[in-house]
Amino acid sequence: MIFEFGPLWLVALAAPAVLFGPYWASLVSTGGLGGLLVGKIRLTEPKSVLVVVALMLAASVVLNTSGWVVAVIGAQVILALLIGIVGIHVGAVLHDAVPSAIRAGVASGTGTISWIGFLPFALTFGWVTKEYGVHASGWMITAATVTVGGLLLRMSLRQPAVAVGAERPAPAPIPAAVPAPIPAPIPVAVPAPVPAPIPAAVPC
Repeated sequence: MIFEFGPLWLVALAAPAVLFGPYWASLVSTGGLGGLLVGKIRLTEPKSVLVVVALMLAASVVLNTSGWVVAVIGAQVILALLIGIVGIHVGAVLHDAVPSAIRAGVASGTGTISWIGFLPFALTFGWVTKEYGVHASGWMITAATVTVGGLLLRMSLRQPAVAVGAERPAPAPIPAAVPAPIPAPIPVAVPAPVPAPIPAAVPC
C-alpha cells in the first residue's frame, strides 16, 4: 500500500522535488532490510507481535495527522519495513503449512487473491482521497493495519514460537533400508556324458 499510495502524501504537502529520490530509495531499501530483520523478530510470540503492530499503528497515525514532510517520510519507511517483515513471515508460515508438491500453486493463488482484494481497496482509497484528501483516506491504512495485526496475533497464539530463519527441530531419522537377501545361485546344469560310439561290425 505504501509503495502505491505513499507519494500522494508528498504531493499533498507540496514536498520539493529533490526529496522524491531519497524518499523512494528509502522505501525500496526496506525490502532488503526486512529480509535481514525477519529472522531476528519472533512474530510467533504474542509480545513481539504486539510491539510490531503498535509501531505500525503509530506510523499510520502519523500519516493521518502530521503535516511535516520529514515525519511523513519516516512514518512511511517504518510502515513499509514492518509490512515487508510481516509479509515474509506470513509467506514462510504458508510454505511450511502445505506440501512441497503444491507449494508453488498455493503461493501463486494466494498472490492472485490478494491482488483481487486490493483492487476495490485501491478504488475506494482513490475516491476518498479525491473527495476528502489524503489524510482522510489514510485512516483506511490504519484500519487495514488493525485487521492485519489481529490476524497476526491470532496466528502467534496458535503456532510454536519459532522465528523465521531460526533453527527448527530436526525431523525423525528415516530408518535405513534393509537390503533384500541375495538368492542362492542356480547351479549350472551339467551336460550328460556322450556315449562312446559303437564300433562297426567287421565282415567275416
